[in-house]
Amino acid sequence: ATSNQTTPLHAACLYRAPHDIVVQLMEAWPVALWTQDDEGWIPLHVHLLYSTTTTIADETTTALIRAGGTSAAAIHLRIGGAALHLACRHGTSSTVLRELLDICPNQVQIPSHSAGSYPANLLFRCNSRSSNGDLYECLNLMIAASHGRPVTRNDERLLLLHDTSIPLFDLADVLKFQANFAHQSDCTSLYLDRFPQSAELVDLVTGRYPLHDAASLPFSDLCDPLPTVLKAFPDAVHRRDRNGQLALHVLLSSSHQRPRESSLHALMDAYPRSIECPCPVSALFPF
Repeated sequence: ATSNQTTPLHAACLYRAPHDIVVQLMEAWPVALWTQDDEGWIPLHVHLLYSTTTTIADETTTALIRAGGTSAAAIHLRIGGAALHLACRHGTSSTVLRELLDICPNQVQIPSHSAGSYPANLLFRCNSRSSNGDLYECLNLMIAASHGRPVTRNDERLLLLHDTSIPLFDLADVLKFQANFAHQSDCTSLYLDRFPQSAELVDLVTGRYPLHDAASLPFSDLCDPLPTVLKAFPDAVHRRDRNGQLALHVLLSSSHQRPRESSLHALMDAYPRSIECPCPVSALFPF
């Protein structure tokens, strides 16, 4: 290593050395995989920043991820985040994302130290020009990881990622993921573009529709998915859950948030007379 702790492996990743060279350097001095330079960068960070999203680059990235293991994938930069955050910010393939989530799935739930951004927010914010298919696959990989069940390279669920007729997760899962780990994204719209009929599915236990779920979860007005869910199945605004609550009641009774103006306007415009319906739980009128 040099005086600033930069190793030959750092240099190889910086200058996009051929795959064979990178592998030889890893094998010659494995400690370099976890060696941080003065700014906290390990070779994997450097490679993710400067490589291109090609099959050959993915092969090199995969080799670095597997050789470095969980300990390398969990290293956070002083400014930025871990390898997953860098991959999402600077563009990555679903192959690389799957490798990172397989080896260190908890990173999807950890914001970067500096900006406080979750990986999913970075992915959607910085890769809006990516194809919907790629983003949809990445979304599913992240939701699976947030459930503690990452999709591995030999996982049979990989087949469902490319199936346009069978969703890997339901709309409620997507809404919960957006609320918790992707609140600055529009991943619900991405899901509904592919599975619009999912907004019509009712939970047989709670009697809730996805519109009720969208009303109950904490979103900002800037990225509020409720109007999108309502547009996909407008009749849900008239439907009551097992407690007899409309989506408007659920929105107004959520204790963890103030009612979102975007949701309020959408619900009242779709069903103006809902303001005349008392909530059966509290016996109070909406206003």
